[in-house]
Amino acid sequence: MDDYCSSGTIDLTYVDAIRLRLTSHRHYADSMDCTLNVRTLESNKLMLFFKSINIEGDSPGSCSFDYLQVYDVTPSNIYQPDYVSGLYGKICGYHISRKVHTSSGNSVKLQFVSDSSETGKGFDMIITSFHYGLCDSTEFQCSNGRCIDNSLTCNNYNPCGDQS
Repeated sequence: MDDYCSSGTIDLTYVDAIRLRLTSHRHYADSMDCTLNVRTLESNKLMLFFKSINIEGDSPGSCSFDYLQVYDVTPSNIYQPDYVSGLYGKICGYHISRKVHTSSGNSVKLQFVSDSSETGKGFDMIITSFHYGLCDSTEFQCSNGRCIDNSLTCNNYNPCGDQS
């Protein structure tokens, strides 16, 4: 993520999923304030799955040192986005749900902030583009009605969000 802070956007129009880490370094930097938008096709949505998290802080929701916030950006709330369902408020600590979280639109905004003291490893997540409806021949039909690219099946991270 820190490599994309200057550009501000990752476009998944031609890619079906990405693995996003806060940093490629051993620990994230002091005094970071990094905002990144991730978007996909207008008709698609995004699934977010955290593989791991290691962000200095008290506990999720009351993080007073370093934190990540994940916003759900839709055309109607572009200037005041809500949080992605299940990822409310500031996220920090060393444990996070293995649940797959989904956007309600085709875009999410990630904001990471760190103070000037101790740092952690950050986070490691998978972001997958999906849609509902008829799947084409290059897509897998999940049990929950989502369509994902065939290449994402059997990859050990639940890309459907329903274990199918």
